[in-house]
Amino acid sequence: MRVAYGRAAAHVHWEGIHNARERRRVQGRRCWNTRQEGSVSSRLQCGATSQTRMCETELETFFHELPSGLKLEVLRRTPVEKSGKTPLVFLHGSYHAAWCWNVHFMPYFAQRGYDTYAVSFRGQGGSDVTEGSPAGLLEEHTSDIQHFLGEMDMEPVLLGHSFGGLVVMNYVNLESPPVKAIGLLNSVPPSGNQEMIMRYLLRMPIKSLRITYSFVAQAFGKDPKLCRETFFSEELDEETLQQYMELLRTSSKARLVDLRALRKSVPIGRPRAPLPALVLGGEKDAVVDLEGLEETGIAYNAAPVLMPKLAHDCMLDAHWEDAADAILTFVEGL
Repeated sequence: MRVAYGRAAAHVHWEGIHNARERRRVQGRRCWNTRQEGSVSSRLQCGATSQTRMCETELETFFHELPSGLKLEVLRRTPVEKSGKTPLVFLHGSYHAAWCWNVHFMPYFAQRGYDTYAVSFRGQGGSDVTEGSPAGLLEEHTSDIQHFLGEMDMEPVLLGHSFGGLVVMNYVNLESPPVKAIGLLNSVPPSGNQEMIMRYLLRMPIKSLRITYSFVAQAFGKDPKLCRETFFSEELDEETLQQYMELLRTSSKARLVDLRALRKSVPIGRPRAPLPALVLGGEKDAVVDLEGLEETGIAYNAAPVLMPKLAHDCMLDAHWEDAADAILTFVEGL
């Protein structure tokens, strides 16, 4: 399948994350559970790209209760003036939480009229932790999202990054509340990550071992160089990288998934019914390779869009707006 190269957008400088704590007064913010004050995502609740955007959107933090009694942290950012556009639901990957979408993407889309949600999986961010480690199986995380989406009034576009992409794939195979479309962003492919790891090991053995160590030992939270190699491009400034490191280091109270157990859940089959899909990757991604991106594109009958300037964390990297523009083009064309 042919890979389409994304349009390079002008770099937009984001106000430093270090100012977020001083910008906590967001118009219309409601705390529905006081536990959120200590959550990771509360530290970036005001992560809008400008004061203008902050004034044009409203942020809520609430907790969605599952049948088990566990509560999932949810961020919701909406435009002040309702537009009736399709809502967007964002799912993060390993060692991240809902906060990662609120730095750039949620303000970007809310400013353009979209009701946006970001969910922290169990054991991540401000969500409850299950007993033991890891936080849950792929099927359990999927069931949690199924319950959350079941309470939405409109069919959303469901977008997942990295491991969150696998949850999206698994979700659309179930008899679940329907979604209008899906977005798979730097996503682990349907076959899982084992084949990608082997390809990287053969192609770039030293770098592959460094990335594996970064994840296994969570060294990305201690070593700036390793954090950059794992998630970000060289163009991300050092100060912002340090702030991301702090947040990544404290985002996970438990491992998101057991990789050995995950092998029993993959490969994920094709969706039960055809639906519009965006498959997006980064040319500088050190986690998901081009073969993995192409595999996902074939599975969902979508020509992959490859962003030349982006690494794995497309929503946080220096040229995040390239990815946001591509998503906007996709959802506006539905």
